[in-house]
Amino acid sequence: MLLVGIGPVACIGVAQPSTTQRDLAWTAASIAEDGPVYWSGVVGQTIVQVSRKTPQDSDPDTSLLQLVGRDIGTGEVSWRQQLAMNGDAWTTCIATEDALILTGGSRVASLNANRGSFNWIRDLRSGSIQQTELRDGSIWVQSSSGDLLNLATSGESKGHWTLPQGQFWASYGVHRHRPMAITSNASWLSSATTISLWDLSGSTPRQVWTHALAPSALAVQLGDTHVVTFHSDAYSIGYAQALPYDSDSSVEDHAFPLRGTCSTTGEEVTCSETLTEGSLTFVTMRRYRGDSDGPSWTQSLLAPGGWCEPHNSGGVGTLTWRCQSLVYALRANTGEVAWVTDLTQAEAPLEFCGAVGETDRYAVFSCNETNGMELVGLRTEGSSSWAQRMAIP
Repeated sequence: MLLVGIGPVACIGVAQPSTTQRDLAWTAASIAEDGPVYWSGVVGQTIVQVSRKTPQDSDPDTSLLQLVGRDIGTGEVSWRQQLAMNGDAWTTCIATEDALILTGGSRVASLNANRGSFNWIRDLRSGSIQQTELRDGSIWVQSSSGDLLNLATSGESKGHWTLPQGQFWASYGVHRHRPMAITSNASWLSSATTISLWDLSGSTPRQVWTHALAPSALAVQLGDTHVVTFHSDAYSIGYAQALPYDSDSSVEDHAFPLRGTCSTTGEEVTCSETLTEGSLTFVTMRRYRGDSDGPSWTQSLLAPGGWCEPHNSGGVGTLTWRCQSLVYALRANTGEVAWVTDLTQAEAPLEFCGAVGETDRYAVFSCNETNGMELVGLRTEGSSSWAQRMAIP
């Protein structure tokens, strides 16, 4: 019997991990010729590394991003590229299916990771970029001047709106083919007391409603039928509140409970809960994507150390979680385990290496070696999911 009361649990048999050592696919020196690599990730079938340098013969307010692409199957360098940015601008990188979106200062660029060439480069008319997110297949850019810009992945502008006075962007997306946004009356959602829904169909935002916001709000999502707010203080069971798009409809103050510790990644909310079944420890994860009646999926993973944490931001469609020496790759849409690997079973143990990215066939790690950083590619195809999941509703 479980030690916590969440209803009956059927525990599937758990096979033991294979002791057969698996060979690494490749190793390669990390490219950091012009400075430390401060972003690495997998975009499509390419590993992209980003570093920065200041040219000796240029304006001190200008710096160059050094971009290096490697083939994920071999680790070999496929291309090199550079992009000029403001010298003091913090650069953010967002991976799509085959392109890397880079933002810094007032510049937004899309890099084709297969070819190493730029698809497009755009500059804001005013202000600098404060936040960039990929939602609903579009790129949403917030500027320091209070603007919100919506770009297609092709670089085409899909809308530009100015922030209402005294409001702060909290969430945005598309509902029934209409761009919508949520703002709050405080820059941090957890300290806000009200949120407002805005219709962005026109050039000027149109306010639909304003609702009081309960304390300890950690996220707000634009769902299919409701706007869903999540409330949790990490000390007690939290809950979700469902707000209708129609201002005259009733509000579900406690639509469903949130169990465990919750965190946000972009527009998603994930709550994890540790459970014990006999001598085995599992971590159950619930992923929320705007549904007003509960999680979009639930998954339980064998966790030998009693904990799991995000291992990497994940490629498009993939989430990776590390449970002590086990790394699981979960499909973002369904929670299904794509693969699981034991870091102690590799030819060279990888427990102390950092995650770079992964696909359905490879996982890439960054490891500290005597001569600096080293990239390690590990084959994942054919690895059996020996850690079976418990069936928890």
